Amino acid sequence: TTKIPRIIDTIGDTVAGDETTVAFTIELTDPDYAFYEWTGSAWELNQTIKNDNEWVKLRSQRDVKLYKADNIIMRHNDEIRLVALAEMGSTTLTDANIDEVIIYKQALRDWPDGFTDPFTPNAFPTPPIAASDWL
Repeated sequence: TTKIPRIIDTIGDTVAGDETTVAFTIELTDPDYAFYEWTGSAWELNQTIKNDNEWVKLRSQRDVKLYKADNIIMRHNDEIRLVALAEMGSTTLTDANIDEVIIYKQALRDWPDGFTDPFTPNAFPTPPIAASDWL
């Protein structure tokens, strides 16, 4: 088990000189233990660091969705060229479907669109029906 770092209530013995030994233990059970910092007298949760970490996770999820949408558009562009070269009969998605994917990508770029708490975010935009199997 892991627990958050904390100071034990008792202070150790006074040693030679006027130095005081402070006893402490590091226990890391709280999943937020990485976001605590020592303030000089106690361990306190640094909410800013915790929030920043959550934003990074959410942006990573969004970036994966953007990457998948980019792949669909690149595939479509390749198919357009193959049709032009008479190597293929038609594209998998219509131009209208691709327009929906492009609008979806812009919605992902605009996300989170006005919310400030990374622990209660707005839902990600819904992918277009025609391309939802690939997104």
